Amino acid sequence: MKRPAANILINACGAFVIIVYIIILVCCWLHSADAVPSKNPSKVAHLSIDDVEAFSDLINNPEEYNSLFDHPVFSLLKSLHEDYGATFTLYTYMYFPARNTQISNMPEKFRDDFRNSADWLQIGFHWPEPQFNENISVENFKQGFDGVNDAIARFADSSLIAHTLRLHYFWGHDSLLRNLKNVQCLLCADDTLRWSYNLSSLEKKQMYKNHLLKKNGISYRPTDFRIENHVFLKRALRQVQDRDTLVIFTHEWCLDYNKFRTVVKWLRANGYEFDRL
Repeated sequence: MKRPAANILINACGAFVIIVYIIILVCCWLHSADAVPSKNPSKVAHLSIDDVEAFSDLINNPEEYNSLFDHPVFSLLKSLHEDYGATFTLYTYMYFPARNTQISNMPEKFRDDFRNSADWLQIGFHWPEPQFNENISVENFKQGFDGVNDAIARFADSSLIAHTLRLHYFWGHDSLLRNLKNVQCLLCADDTLRWSYNLSSLEKKQMYKNHLLKKNGISYRPTDFRIENHVFLKRALRQVQDRDTLVIFTHEWCLDYNKFRTVVKWLRANGYEFDRL
């Protein structure tokens, strides 16, 4: 009869030790030294949102929005631009299977709102559809890229087409990338263990070391910060404040309006200008 009680005590002690260990780790992290802030007077930050499907809502429910900025996502972005001068890039798809539509069906109702926002908003190709397929054919990839850009030019304006892209899962071998007309920069993984596009191991290492690598006429830059991965946002941002260029992103499906605003506000307060790279 004593054995169960003893087991309970042992389990309780083990849980206590684990909790103490976690607390120690968190305290060490919170009190570790911050990165030395960059003194470059021209520090820049690139802000973007991946997996954007807000367009499918505008397609299927245009009567609900008198203005583009009646939509909550675009309303947030506009307010952050007006308050802090922030600029944004939205990466989206050609097809939206969950809504049974595609971006070519975007109404022209919001064209003026898009055009008037061209100085702070850009839209770019992310992948043909949300379902990732590493064996995608060159034909389907090219169709998706051209389809997204053609749609943007029609429902908004060609001036909103992004020339800096982050492809789905950072995926793209040479035969795919050759179809990215007028693309100047590819944003790479925020995890150094992941592969990024067509970079070799040595090229990837150089890119992370120098925060930039140029290959075949395209600039490759590492993504520095994934917002949803951090609870203590300001603390985490101070760990990368030594960089002259910060590439920061989140996904629409986990977009936290308060956290996104906190990041934008921190960037402005710490001397970063917003840039499209």
